[in-house]
Amino acid sequence: MRKHLPVKVQGRLSPPEDLPRCTYYFGPFDSDKEASSNTPGYIEDLESEGARRVSIRIKRCQPSELTICESEAMQF
Repeated sequence: MRKHLPVKVQGRLSPPEDLPRCTYYFGPFDSDKEASSNTPGYIEDLESEGARRVSIRIKRCQPSELTICESEAMQF
């Protein structure tokens, strides 16, 4: 039996200065290879929504939220 790995793709959205920087978590995936093979589609989706700079980092995690924007994180 194959164990499910909680692999997430972290996409860092860095739009112009007046818009917040956001981190989007995608997944879960069974392996790093599976996550890597899905990243082009996630990049395309983010760019179609207006992202100007996108970087991808694959890491194993279980975030409490799937979308985190810096401006929201700074609010109390």
